[in-house]
Amino acid sequence: MYQFDQYSLGQTDSELELDSREHNQLASQAMVRQARRSLDIASRQLDPSVYDQPDFIAAVKRMILDNRRCQVRVLVFEAQAIARRGHQLLQLAGDLSSFIELRQAARQHDDYGEALLVADRCGYIHRPLGNRYEAGANFSARRRAQALLNTFEDMWAHASSSVYLRRLSL
Repeated sequence: MYQFDQYSLGQTDSELELDSREHNQLASQAMVRQARRSLDIASRQLDPSVYDQPDFIAAVKRMILDNRRCQVRVLVFEAQAIARRGHQLLQLAGDLSSFIELRQAARQHDDYGEALLVADRCGYIHRPLGNRYEAGANFSARRRAQALLNTFEDMWAHASSSVYLRRLSL
């Protein structure tokens, strides 16, 4: 079992092979706890077992409150399913809308089946098959993170807001 708190974002260049839901949860939480500037996530349904966990949500909130210039971008493919489930990240995005932006991927990217988290443009967790928990991760791999971000940026540029991703207040 990895001790993710021993890895430093932007400093520990070590390829990690994650193979379970728990590894993905812990690695994501550790990476976000250390992030200061940016967090980019691409996920079909914003995997609730990783991204809808109290520790993950608390880490994102703390990142924003501690670093008022940070940016969180979340790209999803099945916005209606996420909204129907009542994802905590949607609630947080409503509360901190100046820092968190959620978009629905364009139809031209519907075949993208990966899952991705990039923190501070240097640390990443990449699941080539987004519905599985086998992933590569590294807390300090700028080149690989940038290559993954290039794909993310292309999808982000074509993505749009979705009524399902907006918080409704009554």
